[in-house]
Amino acid sequence: MEFHKSAKYEHFRDMIYITLNSYYKFIREYLYNIAKRYEDAERKLTIDVLECIESINGIDISIPNAFAVYETNIDHIIISNDLVERIENVTFNIIEDDNKASVVIDTALLFCAFHELGHLLIGHCQLKKSQALNALYNPIIPTDELYDMYHLLEINADSFAAQRIVEKICANILDKHHIDILGYDNHSNYINDVVCGINIFFSIIGYLETDCFNRVDPNEYSKTVNIDNKFGSHPPSIVRNYTVLKAFAQHLKLFINHDLDIKESITSRMKNFGVCYTSREMKNVYKSVYDGTYDRVINEFEAQFILKGYLYLNKLSRIPIL
Repeated sequence: MEFHKSAKYEHFRDMIYITLNSYYKFIREYLYNIAKRYEDAERKLTIDVLECIESINGIDISIPNAFAVYETNIDHIIISNDLVERIENVTFNIIEDDNKASVVIDTALLFCAFHELGHLLIGHCQLKKSQALNALYNPIIPTDELYDMYHLLEINADSFAAQRIVEKICANILDKHHIDILGYDNHSNYINDVVCGINIFFSIIGYLETDCFNRVDPNEYSKTVNIDNKFGSHPPSIVRNYTVLKAFAQHLKLFINHDLDIKESITSRMKNFGVCYTSREMKNVYKSVYDGTYDRVINEFEAQFILKGYLYLNKLSRIPIL
């Protein structure tokens, strides 16, 4: 790998490292004490925010992004400086209160990092050892079956991240951290700002998608897919955003009584966070949200994961996957 670590965002890196390693330690203890599964005692999790990512395994990836890399004794999560900067800029453009902005930024970054940790722990990266599970590493456009598997794994990692975010905010609410430290009057406002952080993350992904759509060279490979065209290794950001909020709401109900209007949250994100969709694309998005198209897509993903994902990942996952 060729990269330079970012000094500017070292405080974000430290926050992510402390949070994720706490969960990582818990998982390792679970494996040893409950699941009775052996894992190399030397294995560790590393996290870097990088100022400049030139290449990984010889592939040019100089774009705002994050990656999970599975190596012999290391689980490595890499977040680009540009992605952090974009999250920070979008947040401060819409939120003036520093405490609330901090919650939103931290949530967006933690969601991103937990997503990559999900790839590592569930076994996605082990499918391609020493590489991030990303179609950029495959010079041949995948077959439909491989498309489906890529999309399943992304949705799977998103759901994993949503559940970890819920558990973190519930822990904060339980010890009144959101009131005593963050200055919230109630947990509902706190949860709404956490959801805002998730939406901002996907608004940036959506912006990158529109940029990909407008590229002149039709043969240039994109990491994302058009909402009407199956092209790339990731489902459209709007589908992922909707899926994440459903997983978030379902997991939250296990701990707290809080009603989350998912459809309103999605449409507000599309209007307010500067994603430059055309009027036609916006019309398709609203129609797909309200006519149940996304619900059907999500149900199909879940059904396919049960049928295919377990078969692929049962022997690789370090956590329960169903």
